Formats: sequence, C-alpha cells, structure tokens
Amino acid sequence: MRLGTKTVAALLAAAASVATAASGATANAGPTTGPAANAGPAAKAKTRVHPEMTLISFHVPGTKGWRLSVSTEISGKAKRQKIGVEAHGPEDESVGYEGVHARVGADGTIAARLPGLGRIDVRFEQSHERAIEFIAPKNCTGDGPLVARRGLFRGTIEFHGERGYTEVARRSARGEILETPRQVCRDTERHIRPIGGGPAEPRRLHALVVGGPPDNHLRFTATSFPPGPAPSGQSSPTVYFDAYYTMHRNGIVVFARADAAGGSAKFSILEAPGAPTEATVEPPAPFAGSATFRLESPTTASWSGDLSVEVPILGKIDLTGPRFWSGLCTGTTCTETLPSGPGLGLLIFG
Repeated sequence: MRLGTKTVAALLAAAASVATAASGATANAGPTTGPAANAGPAAKAKTRVHPEMTLISFHVPGTKGWRLSVSTEISGKAKRQKIGVEAHGPEDESVGYEGVHARVGADGTIAARLPGLGRIDVRFEQSHERAIEFIAPKNCTGDGPLVARRGLFRGTIEFHGERGYTEVARRSARGEILETPRQVCRDTERHIRPIGGGPAEPRRLHALVVGGPPDNHLRFTATSFPPGPAPSGQSSPTVYFDAYYTMHRNGIVVFARADAAGGSAKFSILEAPGAPTEATVEPPAPFAGSATFRLESPTTASWSGDLSVEVPILGKIDLTGPRFWSGLCTGTTCTETLPSGPGLGLLIFG
C-alpha cells in the first residue's frame, strides 16, 4: 500500500507524540495534590531532539502482476547504509529483502547490489516540490515544514526474483523524497488514558500457531477475530491465515509471505471447559487442503492433514507433518504445546 504525503506526515507526527507521551508517563504514576505538591523544587523538563530525516522510496512494476518497492531513510550526507526491497504479488503474497547494503544520498542517489538478484543504480530527477505544514505533536516544536519532492529515479533497476516469480528491467521509476524537519520536544508529566476515556473493551480471539522443523524458519498462523462493524452491512472476514518464511542469506534477511482471509467457517474450534482442545482450518487460496490440531495431553498435540501453500520463493510446501510443532490459544490462554524461548515471535492480544 502506497501512503500519500499527508498520511506519512500524520504518521510521523503521531509516532513522535506517542514516544514523547510514553517517556513522560513513566515519570509519574498519578496526580499530586495538596502540600506534597510544593514539597520541593519542580523537576526540570527534559528535552528530546528528533533530527531531520529524509525518506526515499520508489515503486516499479514487474512481470506476472508483481510490483517492486525500494525504500530507505537517512540523516545527513551520502553514506553507506541499508535499504529495503519488497515485492508484492497479485494475490497478496510478498517477498522482502531487508538490510541490503547500499550507498545512498539525500539527493536521491541509490547504488546497491543484490547478490544473485540484481542491482540498483539510480539518481533522482525532481519534477515538482511541495512544502506541507508539519504539525508537531504537543510539547514539540518543528524547525520547518515537511517537504515532499516527487519525480523520477533514473538509471538501472534490475531484479530477478527467485524461481522466476517476477522480473524487473527498468530505466526509470516514479518515487518521492520526504524531508521531515528537526523537532525539539519537552518531556512533561502526563497521564495516558485509553482512547475513549475508559478501559479498552476485551477482545476474545483464537490463534492457531504452527512452526516448521528446527532446520527451517517456517511459521503458519490462523487468527480468528471477534466480528467487527462492517461497512454497508456487509460481512467482513474474521479469520486471517498467514504462512511466513524467513532466512539469512549473504548478510540479507529474506522473507516470503502468503496470506488469505475468510469467514469463521474456515477455522472451527472445539473447546473443553477452560481450554481449547481441537481446531480445524481450511484456508482459501493460495492455500490448499486442510489440517487439524488435537490436544493429546496437556503438553503434547498432533497436527495432521494435507494443508499446503504456494510460497513465492519456495514453490509448493507442506504445512503438516510429525516434525511440526503446534499450539492453540483462546485470548491469552494457550495450550502448553508451544515452544518456549526467543524466536517464537508470537504476540497474542487478550
């Protein structure tokens, strides 16, 4: 999804506001009134400086309905740093390459080699520039406007996706450079309240988490959210399926993802008093087949079926078998079959 300039400006301001509020909130757990409020000299307000930032991005079409995006952010003059390259497919699949070493300049020059994949060597030719008022968050002051520079990145953009999922051979790409101003923020004692002025409503969800054998980095999740409001009275998908593969190669983090969404019938759950015991998933394309989780004992579970998925850089892979681990959660209560320790990467909202 390509964000507009105003959207990016709002996100930047919101992020700075949250960071400032969070740092200030830790300074005081509640309001102080009465004599104690004047018991000593007021603490000096701390200041934080957020330096000016340059965000560079361009997008270019590839073959087979894919689209390639290149992005980075820098502060200062041209230097060696890292960029991100991400390809988005026609069926919501994606492949990304993070930590690609490159030479990047604030003027929009980017030079990088992607081992085994291609190269990028472009310069920026501006077509127009627009200064937008930068609305600094509360207790912050900005040194100027947000400057949006749009134009063409000209040069060489060559990319050859693994297993031929897409090809790019272009001499130009439309893109933009966003220059955000330096900000100075004062940390003040604040109290953060949930949006709406009261405690957040509890969200009850189910999550099925499956991991591949120890020698690979494959994860599959099925998450069932409570039904939410849908526009125009239409029903919205409540179950999201995600297959995610990651690896390190030539100093680059490579990831591939296939996603799908469906109705609640695609994720059925059998719950015993106090805990879920069985679940069956049958995701739509690009997934195929189905699989069933069964809790055999408090600490063991089976995961069987013919579930598979097409992952762009891997082809068709099976998502079941005796070497896979699996676990099922309701809210924040999970079966004791999930592995422990870092690397699980699981975040469940109660």
